[in-house]
Amino acid sequence: GILGPMKRALLLAPLAGFLACAAEAPRAEAPESPDGAAQPASPVALVLEGSRWVVLDSKRSFRLRLVNRSHEGLDGVRVHLRLPPEVAAVDSDPPADADEDGLAWTFPRLAPGTEASITVRLRGRRLGQANLVATCAGARARKGIEVVGVPSLHVGTYDTEDPVAVGEETVYVVEVRNEGTQECTNVRVSCRLPEDASLLRAEARDIGHAVDGQDVAFDPWPILRPGEKLVCRVRCKAEKAAKVIFAAEVRCDQFEEPVHAEEATSFYH
Repeated sequence: GILGPMKRALLLAPLAGFLACAAEAPRAEAPESPDGAAQPASPVALVLEGSRWVVLDSKRSFRLRLVNRSHEGLDGVRVHLRLPPEVAAVDSDPPADADEDGLAWTFPRLAPGTEASITVRLRGRRLGQANLVATCAGARARKGIEVVGVPSLHVGTYDTEDPVAVGEETVYVVEVRNEGTQECTNVRVSCRLPEDASLLRAEARDIGHAVDGQDVAFDPWPILRPGEKLVCRVRCKAEKAAKVIFAAEVRCDQFEEPVHAEEATSFYH
C-alpha cells in the first residue's frame, strides 16, 4: 500500500541476515524507503541488500538492484550510493565513479521490466553505526550498518634458560598480545609450574598475583587494547633432573574458552 505523510511502518525482512527497520515518510509523493522498499512515485524499484555487520579493517559485499517497473525504457539511469565515514569503498562491479560523498553508476538504458545489478565491496574504517543510502530516479533505499571490532588474543611463552642445571634458575615469560580490532577486558593469566621446579618470584606490569602450590594466578588486567601486550614473568629453580612442562592459560571477557600455551624445559644434573 501507500505510506501516508508523517507515518511509520515496520518492515520485517524474510531473508536471513536482514533486520527489521523503520521508515518515515515526510512527503506523500516521495516517501523514503527502508532496506529493499521502493518509492511509489518512482519508475524504478530500488533494493539495497547485505549484512548489517561490517568488521573493522575487513571487507563486506553489498548488492544494489534496480528494476524498471514502468512500461517505457529509461535512458541515462544514474544510481548513487552515499557512503558514511565509517566505511570506505574497495571496488565494485560494474566500476563506479567516485564523488565527494560516495559512488555513482550510469546505465545507458534500462528497458521496461528489466533489472540491473551492482555489487560493491566496502571496508570498515571506523567503529560505529551508520546508514548506506542509495538513490535512483526519485527512489531511495537505506541500509543500516554497524562497524564492529573483533577481539583476538595471541599467547606465547618461552624460557630464558634451557637446559637448566639442577639448582639453577630460569624465567618463564608469558606474552599476551591483542592482535584484534576490539579491546579485551579483564585479561587473566594463570600459570602452572612443573612439579620439579620451585617458585622464586612472579611479576607483571602493575598487577599482583596469588600463589597456590605450583599455580600462579595474576590479577586481571582491566583493558588490553588492540596492539597492546601484557607480559608476565615467573622465575623458578630446577629441583630435580627431568623433562618438564610449564603451562599458561589466558582468559578474558570476550572469550568463553581460555587460550593455552606451553613451554618444555630440560632440567639436568
